[in-house]
Amino acid sequence: VLVLAWFFTAKATGPANGPPERPIVEEIPKEPPPPPDPRIAIVQPSVDKGVAFIKANVPQIASQRAAYAGLNGLTLLECGVPADDPAILRLAEVIRKAAPGMNQIYDLSASLFFLNRWDEGRPLNDADRAMARSLALRIIAGQRGDGIWGYGGVALSAEQEAKLVISLKGGTHKPTGSPVASMSNTQFAMLAIWGSRKHGVPVRD
Repeated sequence: VLVLAWFFTAKATGPANGPPERPIVEEIPKEPPPPPDPRIAIVQPSVDKGVAFIKANVPQIASQRAAYAGLNGLTLLECGVPADDPAILRLAEVIRKAAPGMNQIYDLSASLFFLNRWDEGRPLNDADRAMARSLALRIIAGQRGDGIWGYGGVALSAEQEAKLVISLKGGTHKPTGSPVASMSNTQFAMLAIWGSRKHGVPVRD
């Protein structure tokens, strides 16, 4: 018994007059990253041409409805254009300028597509995040009772937005949007408000 006690004590404390033994940790070699997809080299020249075309036409895009700025801005970001590129900043300004009176699902949703994606490369500041939240609530307010959307959202006051958020969190919100139905606008609306959860919009899974 004494021998066994000595054996286990020695294992726990290490050799006499020495530091405790440390467990041997074997490092698992990391697998090398996969090689780049060879198709990238084939399509990249076309992507670069498309990016150059959009950038060259930003002044014209800026004179159109906000949805054009949102979709073109989203395209640039998805093509790898930096979040602080002058073209991106210009399109963001178009959306900011149009936001106060924006009430069409197409414009609201496309603007949110851009803002939600832009937030990944450059976190939105407080003002832009509040704007994105407001756009999402206008979309929600425009939903019909059967879950479909029409063409119009609902511009809300700050008080109305606060009440809508409370009803959404409490599960008491009942949609009463336009009687007109549009499946294409419904798809836009669903994708936009799903991505707006990161801005504190209470959207259920």
